[in-house]
Amino acid sequence: MKMLLTSTVEHFAPKLPLVFGDKLKDMNVLYIPTAAYAESGHGEWLVPELDAIRPQVNSLVEFDITNKTQGELLEALMNIDILYVTGGNTFCLLEAMNKIKFQDVLDVFFKRDGIYLGSSAGSIVMCPDIEFIGNLDDPSKANLDSTIAYDLIDFSIMPHINQPKFNDVFEATLNGMNKGRKIIGLRDDQALWVEDSYTRFY
Repeated sequence: MKMLLTSTVEHFAPKLPLVFGDKLKDMNVLYIPTAAYAESGHGEWLVPELDAIRPQVNSLVEFDITNKTQGELLEALMNIDILYVTGGNTFCLLEAMNKIKFQDVLDVFFKRDGIYLGSSAGSIVMCPDIEFIGNLDDPSKANLDSTIAYDLIDFSIMPHINQPKFNDVFEATLNGMNKGRKIIGLRDDQALWVEDSYTRFY
């Protein structure tokens, strides 16, 4: 299992060569914008995200998982090195992922030595549970029976901690979290590299 969990790919993009080295330019990337499409005005930040990564890789192709099948996603991932899941509404993303049985897709992708790249919501869904982010994202946009997520890391990720506009939201979130739960805050230019049980901070 290899994952790069960012706050935002746009601002972390200059550091991508530190993680992947020269092989980055030969990598094929498939990105899932489903979480972004659930938010109005997503073009204002999604386009710069894509523009930041596109020149650094061999190819960048889109795959919105809404109304798609697991088989279609697995086929799209053939010859893909990096599966990149963008930011947006975390609850809508988890709902769409659950419908397509995304965990099964990840199992296959990781066995092929594929790398998962998350941006904001795309990182948060790898946490044990996404309930904590309800002050930042609107849970009512999704129809989830449970906020339990993919639990591939044993802590919660709080993105965008350098953005003052979210200060009140972060304070409310921290006050509402269960004591003892681990949480890591990321500035927009920071990320976590997770490889099996090893975690490195960039």
